[in-house]
Amino acid sequence: MLICMNVHASEFPNIFKNYPQYTVYGLSPDPSKTSHRISMNMKEFGFQLYGVYPKDVTIANIPIVQTLQNVPKEYRKMVNVFRRSEKIIDVVEEAIEAGGVELLWFQLGITDEKAETKAQNHGIKVISDRCIYVEYMKSK
Repeated sequence: MLICMNVHASEFPNIFKNYPQYTVYGLSPDPSKTSHRISMNMKEFGFQLYGVYPKDVTIANIPIVQTLQNVPKEYRKMVNVFRRSEKIIDVVEEAIEAGGVELLWFQLGITDEKAETKAQNHGIKVISDRCIYVEYMKSK
């Protein structure tokens, strides 16, 4: 399987520096879920988060909205995605429609070559099949 990624790992430290605010797409209110645990860790490291989740929930004082279009532009520049691979195309299309997304970070195990290529063709940087928490810890 080809993994699309147009960001070299050597750029990760600058990404963490340049995107102190970002959106977590698929941020679950369930503390046992990976999206919740990783996001809470990143919040503890000082990152400011916004969440996209389909239901009206409250998660650790993080603003939660139901679409990327409702995320303030400064948080929309980088989007960390916790969705199944077959749902990536929907996220990419939503990101393109919302505008302002500079980087889509698809978590470990999440890839879709067609969707990632579409994002890249619209000028969006893509990181796929990488855990933001693991990469942040490596960059410290």
